[in-house]
Amino acid sequence: MAVAFILDFPGATLEQYDAVGASLNAGGNTPPGALSHFAAKTATGLKIVDLWESQEAFQQFFDQHLKNALDQSGVGQPHVTTLDVHAFQLKP
Repeated sequence: MAVAFILDFPGATLEQYDAVGASLNAGGNTPPGALSHFAAKTATGLKIVDLWESQEAFQQFFDQHLKNALDQSGVGQPHVTTLDVHAFQLKP
């Protein structure tokens, strides 16, 4: 079953989020193993919620792409909460 990742970035801004996305050349491209993604501004920074096919798929993307992009942008590394997903449904 899928794995959810909640990434908290204290003090991060939407502009930094956009800069990281641009450096990853994300522009609508979904990394292998990624199922869904959303980002939201919070009172303390940014929160990103991702759904991945597996822990390994997320870790590979994080290690090979995201970690460096975050370091280069100055955002810093997130606090990550991992959840094993029991059910997932998208509206048709």
